[in-house]
Parts: sequence; C-alpha cells; structure tokens
Amino acid sequence: MNTHKNTNKQGEKILLGGVAAAALGLINAKPQTVKAANQNGTRAAKKTARRAVKTKLNYQTESTETNSETEGEAATDDEPTDKTSANSSIASGSNQDTTVNNTKSNKQEIDNAQFDSVNAIRDSNTTITSTWEDIPVTFNNGVLSIGEKGKTYTINNSDNKDISIGSNIDNVSGTDITEININAPIAIIGSAQMLFFRLTNLNTINGLDKLDTSKVTSMLRMFFDCKKIVSLDLSSFDTTNVTSFNVMFSGDLNLTSVDLSSFTVADDATTMGMFTISKDYTSSLSKLILGNGFKFTTSNGRPNNSLQQPGTWVNMGEGNGSLTKGTNQWSSADFMTKYQGDRDHDTYVRFTGGAVTVHRQDEYGKQLVDQDGKQIPDEKLFGNISDPVTVDTSKEIAGYTFKENKNSDVKAFTSDPQDITLVYSKSKTDNTWEGVPYTFNNGVLSLGEKDKNYKIENSGN
Repeated sequence: MNTHKNTNKQGEKILLGGVAAAALGLINAKPQTVKAANQNGTRAAKKTARRAVKTKLNYQTESTETNSETEGEAATDDEPTDKTSANSSIASGSNQDTTVNNTKSNKQEIDNAQFDSVNAIRDSNTTITSTWEDIPVTFNNGVLSIGEKGKTYTINNSDNKDISIGSNIDNVSGTDITEININAPIAIIGSAQMLFFRLTNLNTINGLDKLDTSKVTSMLRMFFDCKKIVSLDLSSFDTTNVTSFNVMFSGDLNLTSVDLSSFTVADDATTMGMFTISKDYTSSLSKLILGNGFKFTTSNGRPNNSLQQPGTWVNMGEGNGSLTKGTNQWSSADFMTKYQGDRDHDTYVRFTGGAVTVHRQDEYGKQLVDQDGKQIPDEKLFGNISDPVTVDTSKEIAGYTFKENKNSDVKAFTSDPQDITLVYSKSKTDNTWEGVPYTFNNGVLSLGEKDKNYKIENSGN
C-alpha cells in the first residue's frame, strides 16, 4: 500500500512539473502578453465589477453586493503583478495563481451576466410592479400606471415630505418615465411640491383631472424641469389653499400651452419664477389660459420674474365674458403688472412679430362708417416673425366697395409694427325706386335690403 501511495505522489510531481514547465515556456516566449493580462486585464476587470455592483444595488440587496465587491478586490490584490513573481509561483508547482485567475474570471462573467440582466429588465417589456405612497403602480416600456380603476386613494403629506414620483418608486428611475397614466382618483393633503420633479423624458400625463388638489398647500416645483412636456391642461385643479406656485413650470423648455383657467391665487400666495426659464435657454411658452381668480403676485416687494419671454401677449377674445380680441397687447413685463382677472380673463397668445394694423378709408382719406354713422374700427393682425400677412379684402361693408390696397408690399410679419391702408369707393345711390332703396356701383344694381319686405302699388297703371 505504501508503495502505491509513493507511486501516486511521484506521478503527481511529474504531472505538475510538466504543466509548470509548459507554462514557463509560454511566459518566456511572450512575457509582455502575460504582464499585460496580469496588470491591465485585472484592473479593467476590477472596474467592470465595481460598475456592475453599483448598477445592481438598485435591484438586489446591498449587503450581498458589498460582499461581492470585497471578494473581487481581494482576488485582485492576491494576484502577482510582475513577471518574476509569476515565474516563481509556476516554477514551484503552485496552482494559486491559476485558482485566483479562474475565480476572478468566473466572478467577472457572473457580474457581467447580472449587469446584462438588469439592462434586460429596464429595456425589455418586462413589467415592474411597485408602489408609490402606498398606491400600486406598474411600469412597462417607459409607461408608469398609477392606481387601480374603481378605487380611490389619499396621500397625506401634511409634514411636507418628498413624494416626488421620480425618486420614490423602487426599481423605477425618473429618467426612464416617458408617460404617466393616473387611473383612479387621488386626493393630496398638504404639499404636492416636486410631484413631477425632473421627469426629464416625460412627454404625456393622462388623468390629471383625477388629482384632487382642494387641500393642497404648495405646488412649488410641481412640474420643474419636465423638459419634454408640450402642453398641460390643469383646468381641473383647485388651488384655493395653495400658498406657493414658485418655479412651478421652471425649466420646461418645450412647454407651449398651459390651461390655468381654474386657478385661484390668494393675495398671500407667491408666483415667483412660475414660468421662468434659465437665461441659457429659449422658452417655447406661447399660450396661457387664465381665469377670474388668477393674478401675478410679488414677494417681499420684489418684482415678479415669472414671464421673461420676448414678444407680445394678446388676448384672443375666447373667454366667457372676455374682452374683444386684441384689447390687451402686453409685453411679458406688462402682462405681470397689468393683468386683472376679473377684467382681463381670457386666452392669451404670445406673438414674436409686431402687430399689423389695417386701416379702412374712403377715397378721400376718411375712415369708413357703418349704416349708423359710427366709424369702423381698425383691425389688428398678429403673427410670428416670417409668418405671412393675410388681409381679407372680400369683407362686405355696406355702402362701400373695395378699390385698392396701398400697402400690398407688406407680405410677412417682422419684429416691428406695420400698417396697411385699404381704400374703398362709395357705392352710388339714388335713394329709392318706388319706395325700394337701391344701390348702383360698377354696373351692378342692388334693390332692397336683406330681411325686409317691400310692396309696390301700381293700381293707376
């Protein structure tokens, strides 16, 4: 039996010696390649492992990943870093380096596989189920669905904690959200500040009318830095108790239209920087729908810097009981100081081009008058720079016929105001014929007036 053991040991030594010799031969033949693999390769593997660990922390327990990172570093530190050490280890028949390299290689493959699986979860159609403020949510392919149909929810945030959607849902990153669907009524009590804060890729929010905001006290930064949102209809919001609207839409570079027709702004509420865009960016905001209760307020006597967009804000005459279109034509600064909700509520559109004023005159330079003898007011045209200017010369004006446009060279809006004068000739008239009024112009005879009845008696033949 002893002889058999000695024979086995001797065979093992011969085998190890052969392996060591072969390995040594490879090292001597390509010493630079081995050194590069030991130094650069292991460092790169260490960095890869660390990157994988940081990503995996979002999806696995931190304690497990911390142990993995420690093990990875230990394996790297034990590894020989120069050719002499490597030759010595192999020549002595030790398999320590081979074991370390295999362990590190296996770990790196595992880490890479785990890293790939994380990306697969984030990039595929796999549905992530989680909660936000105890409300069930699902996330799939950029779409976040909040709540279940047929149920109602309440968020009590009286202590003003952070309830932002982008940072309070496990395994869902705010930058990955492109669409939000609010499926059930959600009442918010207290602060709603930063609710949609920095959802930089969000472009659609469905169900905003399901948010009950009657007990909300702050909308500070509510839609801050939502760079891809284009339009917001907040006409269902109750803002009676809100004390801060500060920087509510600040940084929303592509926001063009906001409906705030239901907003009530209390005297002690602040709207500082509500629509402010950094000076390094150009704001797209060009349409505001404001109601009776809206006002731009100041803070500690400071002027409001909410609107900073260039151009002219013009009321469109679309609101219920609003002023005639074009009554208000304000710069952004004037808009904030002159707007009075009870008088000026309306849809306002911002135009970059100067207004074009259309004057209508007769051949003697006098302004046209209607049938009651009142002057027909000038018409205002609005547009953005380079937009075409279209003048309606087919408009019928009783007693007149269009003759010429004295400013036919005005073709497009510019940054400056422009004027167009339209000239009309008076229609020739000879009062009445058999008691029927008529007009005659350019060979055309018009008898009577619309919506009236006439009777000609000719019994005397």
